[in-house]
Amino acid sequence: MKHFANCTPDEFISQVVKFRGPFVDWVEEIGIPEIRARRPEGYEDMSQNEKVEAISKLAAENMGEIITIALEKNPEATKNLMCLATFTDPEDFNNHTMVEYLTAIMQMLGNAEVKGFFTLYLAPAFKNGLNG
Repeated sequence: MKHFANCTPDEFISQVVKFRGPFVDWVEEIGIPEIRARRPEGYEDMSQNEKVEAISKLAAENMGEIITIALEKNPEATKNLMCLATFTDPEDFNNHTMVEYLTAIMQMLGNAEVKGFFTLYLAPAFKNGLNG
């Protein structure tokens, strides 16, 4: 399945422009900046290593909450973003298995360059960025 981590440069540039607006709207609707801004109790008093470990644990917990909210609050927007990220026409959404979409999403999230690009590209749209 084609996606942001395995497409051509021309496809990437064209598709990220289409993706940005709906993604920013979705992030705001889901409340991701607020979720990612959370800090564990006692965070200020932790050592640097403890902070890294605590934030890593919290990020995993947050991802589960983000997925739950996204699927419950706006499944259509979530589906649309999955289609945009995988170059799939929304009318063809059910022509692929969920495993194909999940595999593509995990490949994109696991690609440091794609993740880094989107962090830089999307951060100006959010007051606190997406690395909270």
